[in-house]
Amino acid sequence: TDNEVISVKADYKTQLVKVADIIYLESAGEYVRLHIEGSSTITTLFRLKNMETSLPQDSFMRVHRSYIVNLKRIASYTKGRIFLDNGEYIPLGEIYKEGFCERFDK
Repeated sequence: TDNEVISVKADYKTQLVKVADIIYLESAGEYVRLHIEGSSTITTLFRLKNMETSLPQDSFMRVHRSYIVNLKRIASYTKGRIFLDNGEYIPLGEIYKEGFCERFDK
């Protein structure tokens, strides 16, 4: 598989999304919202767990039961929040905190 681009079915068409342009992914029940640099979100009927397996593990990490973040887009983090380079922040879940901190404290 080519990790440069993923195909996402949304709005009755298949869209090609550059992996590097994904800032973070957010679960919305049966749907996933992809937050893309320079555009609005793309919402697709897909489970976050399935999306997690299709993204490169060296660039993306699950940080909350409802969020996967592009590690290259992290500006800073605190005890319970991850601040992104676009000014947004997402929560850091308790069960993901240890693995996240281990990865960044190296």
